Amino acid sequence: MIYKAKYGSKAYEYIKSICEAEDKEFKAYVKRVEDSVGFEFDKFGGYMPDSTLTRICEVTSILVDKEKWEQLDKKLWKKKDVIKDYVRIVPIKRTKQGKAISAVLSSYNAVTDYWRILKELGLNEGSGNRITLPQLRYTNGHCFIRLGDNVRADNDNPDLVEITMSEYERLIEKE
Repeated sequence: MIYKAKYGSKAYEYIKSICEAEDKEFKAYVKRVEDSVGFEFDKFGGYMPDSTLTRICEVTSILVDKEKWEQLDKKLWKKKDVIKDYVRIVPIKRTKQGKAISAVLSSYNAVTDYWRILKELGLNEGSGNRITLPQLRYTNGHCFIRLGDNVRADNDNPDLVEITMSEYERLIEKE
């Protein structure tokens, strides 16, 4: 279910602040990773904040084109597999530099977590044995939270209004 936070409400300000802080930390994290590996990259394998309870981002592998792979130090990088035109690589942790890169890959500073989001927004986890991770988005001056069916946010917090997928798509399409 998708909920839109009412403009200017406490829920709106909270979601906006989390999205802005996570975006700032993500950019700083990617910069740290690029500085440690010694090159810029476009694609990576790993975790994004919306996919974990602790809302961490972690690069677990980097995807480089085959030409870049040929230029890299094979004593520092291990080829995991090939995905289309990209080679998925990871640092070799037996080396001093590989350990240093691995430490940077684990250096994302989480802004919040699953339980804090629910608490700050006054939401009940709902019943059932499954947890649906909240997905937050701030775009075009609107704040959204996507939750599973087990959480009825509009019942718990009047600042959150359930919207349809088509309304959500219309509001973000200006992006």
